Amino acid sequence: MIGIFKNLVLINNDVTARYPELHILPSHRDYVLDGECIVYANNKPDFELLMERFHTRKEDKVRYKMSEIPVTFVAFDILRLDGKDLTKLPLIQRKQILDEVIKETEHIKIMQYIEEHGELLYQAVVERDLEGIVAKRKDSIYQSKRVNDWLKIVNYKYSDDIWITGYRKSKFGLLAAVKNEGNMRKVGIIEHASITVRRDFYQYIRSFEMREEKDYVYFQPYVKVKIRFLNWNSRGNLRIPVLLEVVH
Repeated sequence: MIGIFKNLVLINNDVTARYPELHILPSHRDYVLDGECIVYANNKPDFELLMERFHTRKEDKVRYKMSEIPVTFVAFDILRLDGKDLTKLPLIQRKQILDEVIKETEHIKIMQYIEEHGELLYQAVVERDLEGIVAKRKDSIYQSKRVNDWLKIVNYKYSDDIWITGYRKSKFGLLAAVKNEGNMRKVGIIEHASITVRRDFYQYIRSFEMREEKDYVYFQPYVKVKIRFLNWNSRGNLRIPVLLEVVH
């Protein structure tokens, strides 16, 4: 998310009215920030609550949820200041400018960072079951796309106890389930896999017994697979699962 105070823009979508708690400016200068909105629950970011706030648009509901599900904007970069482009400056210099310009408030914070001890930081992230870290070269210029100077290191979870019961006819999507007291419980749709893994999967089930409906094809026997994913959500579903291989 890019914060342009007094406007919040998400991929060219003005979402200012959805976050009234962020309207109190931390500085009266003219600037553009790069950062993210976060909702905390149990001292950890909660993606589902964040999405609940994001999809709330009616003013009365926004005001209610502002007190029930408060949002924090965490700034991790500054792109412009008083009309001057800062994107070609080294990251460490932009961080220093960010610290000088932005004074933290209850709902607007500056992302903390450490130098040199990335492995220890990642270990702490894993121990606290957080999502991951981003490693950046401190002399790097600002990039709006993925580059080797900026690496996202995700704390993925892995499971080889997921069963596939069918697939979607249109775009790639495998119906995932787990065994629960002898029954299959649906846990979401796997929409990500390499081309090779997809080909191997479809080849593996080619001789299986199939049953078709309007949007899905179901097959027997079920297929056990290995996946990686971010976490289990509050409904017991997989968040962003990726098919890695067929177990059997």
